This record gives sequence, C-alpha cells and structure tokens, in this order.
Amino acid sequence: MNAKYIAVTTFHIRFGKGDDFQSAVAKVHEANEKLKTPVHNSWYRLANGGRGNTYVLTTPHANWASFEDDPAVKPLRDRLREAFGEQESMSVIERLNGSIESSYTDLIQPRPDLSYLPVK
Repeated sequence: MNAKYIAVTTFHIRFGKGDDFQSAVAKVHEANEKLKTPVHNSWYRLANGGRGNTYVLTTPHANWASFEDDPAVKPLRDRLREAFGEQESMSVIERLNGSIESSYTDLIQPRPDLSYLPVK
C-alpha cells in the first residue's frame, strides 16, 4: 500500500436492505466506469464477527491536500444523472438513503515499520 493515509468509511445497513444497498453501489460503480471517473477506492463486506450488514469503503490518500474535492470528479448525483438520466439517478440515491442506517469515517495512517508485508 503506497497511501500515506486511508479514509475508512463504515456503513451499517438496515435489516433487509442489503440487496438495495448492493444494487445501488453497483450502479454507482457502473456510472464511474461508464464516465471513466478517476476514483480509486475499494469496497469490503464484513464476513465474520462484529455487527451484521456492515460494509466498508476505503479511499487512499497520498497527502492532506488529496482530501480536498477533486475537480476531475463530479458529485455523485451529477455522475449518476449523466450516466443514467434523472429518474434512474433518483432511484439509486433513494435506495442508498433508504438502506443506510448509519455511517462514520475513520482515518488511518499505515505504518509499514509496524506491519508485516508478505514477500510477493
């Protein structure tokens, strides 16, 4: 990992709304690919332990300046609107809003000197 910082956003999904959340995230990913949006993040799903229906989005940052809004990346609603039109973009936003119970973001700073990185 070459990131100096990693923003880790945790999403707790409402019971029974996992499919809505996953389909909305898939549409966001599809819009980003369709528009060739330069986003670099990764999604994970908690598989064992902790609270159920938990997803994590990680976003690497090279420095503090990279936390500013990137002018090359349009806001989410604008990207969805451009990729799918007004009606579908509103549907995706509504599915996201209706499925997320809570979210929070942590900032981590990787410490290679305190980590074991396997040899490739």
